[in-house]
Amino acid sequence: TRRRREFEQSISRQRLNIELDVLRRQPYKFPLSIRCRNQTYVRAISKVLPDASLVMEGAVEEGAVISLAERESIKEQLKRLCSEITSRVGENGIVLGFDSLYRRQEIDEEGLLETVNPILSQQKMALCGTLCEQFGGIHLNATLTGVAIASGRAHGRE
Repeated sequence: TRRRREFEQSISRQRLNIELDVLRRQPYKFPLSIRCRNQTYVRAISKVLPDASLVMEGAVEEGAVISLAERESIKEQLKRLCSEITSRVGENGIVLGFDSLYRRQEIDEEGLLETVNPILSQQKMALCGTLCEQFGGIHLNATLTGVAIASGRAHGRE
């Protein structure tokens, strides 16, 4: 729609102060965050148009404030996540994860597969690739969401 196009043009790479050629090749390096319902959510850049405006992956409300988010190491993020999962469901739990294609692109292009696979295997985490994720009714991008299933003996319970 005309309104969406105008909004897309208002989000320009000049405002983010990033190089256009890097942005076109590796948009995952520039995660954007948006505030909604007092929470911060990730929005991915879908593509860069010829006029250097950005098309977002997922809806962005008109008037929303968008910020360049700080990237975290996928390895450190997964280690922290696995530690949190183990503390909640025990060591015998399994995880069905829904991992964004943007994260997978980063893992592939940065050569992180050999680093990430042992972490996922140790946690017993199976991943499905997704374009976007839903969490609490909110559409997310460039994220890993999932369901952790306890073995029935988590936290000493039978």
